[in-house]
Amino acid sequence: MGISYTACDVPYWGLIGSAFPDTTERTGVISQVRAYGGISLGIATLGMPWLAKLMSGGGDATATGWSLAVGISAFVGMTLYLLAFVNTREKARPDTGERLTLRVLFTTLGKNTPLLLVLLGRSSASVATSYKRAGRCSSSSPTEARRPSPSSAPPSSSAWCWRRSARRCS
Repeated sequence: MGISYTACDVPYWGLIGSAFPDTTERTGVISQVRAYGGISLGIATLGMPWLAKLMSGGGDATATGWSLAVGISAFVGMTLYLLAFVNTREKARPDTGERLTLRVLFTTLGKNTPLLLVLLGRSSASVATSYKRAGRCSSSSPTEARRPSPSSAPPSSSAWCWRRSARRCS
């Protein structure tokens, strides 16, 4: 699903720049698309259990009901993607003769503070998630993690790490 979604999604977001050269108009369009996307995701999330019950014939949702609900959702989604694919046209801009160099691209990247902050935040979140999944805590040894007691908390290190290992291993 993720690869298919990316294969469809990335080209359309790439078209935004050529479809709306004015940054104010482009920002408005992107905001509306994201807002409507969030609303539709909420509707799908809240409506799917209801649709599964309906497809199950009333009462509790069954496996058949969920399968039918997912099939309907996939059909509607693919129909909308195909509709967008057939009706989307890129407006070709005349070639100005200027070529972008890597130096210009990286200089522009370095000046794009919002993008750099997003990249920093995502990288930090990824490192934190990997660190948590690995279960590494510098404050407790494996023996302490297996047999936690209130008095065994390390005095100078972060308490969250000790509590986390105590919850995980007790």
